[in-house]
Amino acid sequence: MIHNIKYMLILIIHILFFSGCLKDTSEHDNNHNNGPVWEEKDLIPIIMIHGMLASGDTYAKPSRLLMNQGYPKNLLYTLDWNTTSGNTTKSVQDLDTLVNSVLQNTGKTQVVIIGHSAGGGIGYSYCTQSNQASKVAKYIHIGSNPQSKPAGPEGEVPTLNIYSRSDLIVQGADIPGANNVVFDSLDHYQVATSEKSFEAIFSFLFPERQLLRIDLTRDNSPEISGRVVSLGENIPAADVKLTMYYVDPVTAERKGTGRVINVDNKGYFNDISVDPDAYTEFVLESDKSGFRTLHYYREPFQMDNPFVYLRVFPPAASLAGILLSALPKSDDQSVVAVFSANNAVIHQRDHLVVNGLELANEELCTPANSTIALFMYDGGTRMSTGKGHPIFSFVPFLKGAQMFFKTSERGIIDISYNNRSMAVRNYKSDSEGVVIAVFE
Repeated sequence: MIHNIKYMLILIIHILFFSGCLKDTSEHDNNHNNGPVWEEKDLIPIIMIHGMLASGDTYAKPSRLLMNQGYPKNLLYTLDWNTTSGNTTKSVQDLDTLVNSVLQNTGKTQVVIIGHSAGGGIGYSYCTQSNQASKVAKYIHIGSNPQSKPAGPEGEVPTLNIYSRSDLIVQGADIPGANNVVFDSLDHYQVATSEKSFEAIFSFLFPERQLLRIDLTRDNSPEISGRVVSLGENIPAADVKLTMYYVDPVTAERKGTGRVINVDNKGYFNDISVDPDAYTEFVLESDKSGFRTLHYYREPFQMDNPFVYLRVFPPAASLAGILLSALPKSDDQSVVAVFSANNAVIHQRDHLVVNGLELANEELCTPANSTIALFMYDGGTRMSTGKGHPIFSFVPFLKGAQMFFKTSERGIIDISYNNRSMAVRNYKSDSEGVVIAVFE
C-alpha cells in the first residue's frame, strides 16, 4: 500500500515540477496602504502562482512588503490551483481565465505573472502561446525548473529568474537572456518569501522607483482577508463555520467571546479588523460528514494581510488526504501541527522545540526535505521521541513526528520556533479537533 502511495506522489510531483509547461482573485479595498502615492501608469495587476502543496499565502509576506511601498493591495491576485491533480493544462486554462477577469475588472491591458516552483511551470507554460504572452508585461520565475530562453514564444517577455544554490528541491540555473539572480543560502521556500528576493523583484518591476524600506511596519488598525481551502487541492471550503478568538500566548486561554466570520461561496473572508498585539485562534467547524474541526493559532497580525489561508483536510481518497488520514482520531491524545509560513525548518539552522524536545532534528528537518509543516502525534508508543512517522518519509515539505500529547486533563502544549513562542490547547483529536500553530 505504502509503495503504491509513494509511486503516485512521486509521479505527480515529477509532472508538476518538471512540466514545461477559479477565478481565484483577492478582492480587497485599498485602505491602510503606506508610502507615497503611485502614478496610474506604474500600477499593474500582479498575479502570483504558488507551488506544490502550497496556496496563495506563499505570497503573503512579499505582498505585505509591496504594500509597504504604497502599492495598492487590490491589484494583488493569486491563482489557487489543484497541486495534486497533475493537470497542468487545466491550471494554465484557469490562469488565462483569471488574467482575462483581472484585465476586465481593472481596465488594464497587461499583468505581471510570478510563479514559484511548480507554479513557475504554469506561468512559463502560459507564456508559450503568443495570444497569452501578449497579456504579460513581465514574468518572474522563482525556484523553478530551468528554461532555455525568457518567457514567450520568442523569448519576448521580460523575465526575472531567481534561484538559490541551497535549494535542494528544484535545482535552478540561469536562463539565457533573462535577468538572473542567484542566492547561496536560501531554502526552497525562502527563495519566494525572503526580503532579498523581494528586493530583486521590486527592482525588476519598478526600475525607476527607489525602494523605501524593507521591514514590515506596524499598523494601528490592521485588516486581514483570506480564504478557506483544502490542503493540496485548494478547493474552496464554503460550508464551514469560522470563529476567531483572541488568546493568551502563554496559557492559550481565550479572551472574551468569539467572533463569527462570514465565509463566502468561494471560500473567501474579507476585511476583518484585528488587534495588532493579539494572538488569535481560528476555529473551523462543519456538520459535513468526515470534516475534522481545526484550531489555527496565529501570531499577531501587525499589518494588513490580504492572504491569510486556513486549510481544511481534503477527502481521504485524495493524494493529500491519504497522508492526513493517518492522523489519529482519538480523545486520548492531541494531534498538533506546526506550519512555518515563510521558510523551511532546517536542522542546525533553525530551532523548533515542543514541550522541551528539539524537533528540528536530522531526521525530520533535512535541507533536502524542506520541511514546511510538521504533524505531531502518537503512533502507539505513548511516548514523545521526535522520531519520524514512516508514511511521511517519502513526501517533501511535510513530516510526521512521534509525539504524545495526553488529554486526560486540560492543559497546554508549549511551542517555540526560533525563540518565538506560543502555547496551544491540548484538544482531543477526535471530538475537539486538530491543532495547527502558524509561525511567520
